[in-house]
Amino acid sequence: MSVIKTISDSGLRQFWSKRTASSIDISRFEETYLFKLPNDYKSFLSNLGCGSIGSTEIFGLGCPDTGIPSIVYVLKNIESQNMMLPKGFLPISIGNDGYYICLVTEEFKTYKIDNVVACKPGSSVEEASETCVLVASTFENFLLLDIQRQSMK
Repeated sequence: MSVIKTISDSGLRQFWSKRTASSIDISRFEETYLFKLPNDYKSFLSNLGCGSIGSTEIFGLGCPDTGIPSIVYVLKNIESQNMMLPKGFLPISIGNDGYYICLVTEEFKTYKIDNVVACKPGSSVEEASETCVLVASTFENFLLLDIQRQSMK
């Protein structure tokens, strides 16, 4: 059973949007923002949408674009502050100290497609890339690690 199915079927989620993303919503997002989303994140968007798992808020498309946890809102907010992330880094959650948890959708330096990294936006791609640290090998692994971390609290 996938981690996303486990979350969907369990009481692990605390707040969740009432609207999931359709395949049309996902395709439109990919075309507009030039991200090629991995299948596990697409599954998350179409089954759960966006919301919180314990204390971790996961950005998505199934919520209004007027605030967090809308991924569109987060992308526009980073851009409005004249900040940058490496190309292909999609913020999917907020970390500590100004870091975003990002899904890697294009290979960049040592990071592979589907990796999840913590990265702090910078005034240039180079500045931002110096802050990046690998968090998980895939989005599903990120969710699993976060569930395990929260169960230890």
